[in-house]
Amino acid sequence: MLISALVAVVGVDAIAGSSGGDRIAGVATLVLGVAGVGVALDLRRRDAAARADGPTAWSGAVASPAAMVLAATRAVPGGPPSAAPAAMIRMSVHPLHDRGVSLTPDEADRLLQVAVERARRTLRTGDVVTRVGVYDMAISLHVPCNTDIVTALAERLRDTLLEPVSLDRLDVRLAPRIGVAVDDEEAPITSGDVVETLLRRAEEARGQADGDGGSVMVWRDGHSQVSLRRSELSTRLRRALRVGDISLVYQPIYGVEAGRVTAVEALARWDDVKFGHVSPVEFVGLCESLGLTAQLMRLVLDQAVAQVVEWRSEGLDIGVHVNVSGHDISENRLPVWVGESLRRHDCPPALLTLEITETAVIARPDRVLPTLHALRDIGVHLSLDDYGTGYSSLLYIQKMPIHSLKIDQAFLANLTRSESDEVIVRTSIELAHALGLSVTVEGVEDSTTMARAIEFGTDHIQGYFIGKPERPGSVRVTATVGLRGTA
Repeated sequence: MLISALVAVVGVDAIAGSSGGDRIAGVATLVLGVAGVGVALDLRRRDAAARADGPTAWSGAVASPAAMVLAATRAVPGGPPSAAPAAMIRMSVHPLHDRGVSLTPDEADRLLQVAVERARRTLRTGDVVTRVGVYDMAISLHVPCNTDIVTALAERLRDTLLEPVSLDRLDVRLAPRIGVAVDDEEAPITSGDVVETLLRRAEEARGQADGDGGSVMVWRDGHSQVSLRRSELSTRLRRALRVGDISLVYQPIYGVEAGRVTAVEALARWDDVKFGHVSPVEFVGLCESLGLTAQLMRLVLDQAVAQVVEWRSEGLDIGVHVNVSGHDISENRLPVWVGESLRRHDCPPALLTLEITETAVIARPDRVLPTLHALRDIGVHLSLDDYGTGYSSLLYIQKMPIHSLKIDQAFLANLTRSESDEVIVRTSIELAHALGLSVTVEGVEDSTTMARAIEFGTDHIQGYFIGKPERPGSVRVTATVGLRGTA
């Protein structure tokens, strides 16, 4: 590929990061340095020619990291909210695998794609990702922020990268080492180039990070400090799980045929004495990085099963959905845990639906599929969550012993205004029904979207229009009174 311009942008939908609610088109874009030139490349839309000049073909780069970041920022359509970044995250994502096993260029490329995709899900609109080394990235944050906000963002980013990546011949764990620098009143930049100074500070902080990944280091007053909040939260979270201080709220799910709320989704909440309300994104991510997901899942499962049995004793006939992480669905003891909880509370298995993500299945099909079959044999229902955001294919859906699909809310937000979203939702519902699966759409927030989803044939509806997550007592009222006060 002949590069004659300062910045070449190939197939770019958006260079900025996107929040979880944004559509798939809002992809965080990777910026490469090729012979001193910044090249913004959307990994989702590379053709064969672009791939030949892709991430593995730039080893002769001579541009400085600061120059690459500036080139990337200028390439953002419309420009970021602020030309000078408010903060910088410097991150390396070196692979950990058996000594003596070398990754091929294609495998290294795949690892990088996974890292960027996971980063995209965490970053905000306006954040720019730049590749400044073989496994190194710089993330410039242009939306005003402080150290706490950037540290929390970096920790969420780190947690998303700790999940193993399954390649054709081996599983590889990424070892993210992350350094953070913020231009704020705690550590103001009073002279020199802002980008270069932030990059240097973030690099110094990253140099102090754990060599095996797992820590986020923050540059403060000329030296790096590990996030004290994370350290203390980790201790308090372990205690909360041990004594059962995690509570549940339940979001109603409306059954179209029944004309009423027929189920709820159990969602974990943590209100700590010292830190107050801790975001589920933060403490669930912390559980994943600390290896506590099984403990959290078992606690949520047991509380949810006990609650649905209590409702049933009061004459309220609804089921409950429980989310299962990628870590837990690979655990061959999961069917045992589920069976024990059902027996302990004398709960009919059909009242429990376990929601799994398609990426969890595809990452380790050899381990996950036998677990799913064992769960189905118990009699619980299985639902494929966030359908459409991962690697959906007929081949995998046919192999999964599932009962239903849940179409991701990203496709519902603009359902009445986007032709492409209408096509995706309608054809997904038709496909699911052809395979004998029921369909839930989530993220429905108004009557027009609900009517369109029903028109397309959806079986169940979830979203704020149906009801926000509620405490058990409020669920009784919602399920009894009906949608928006109608019987």
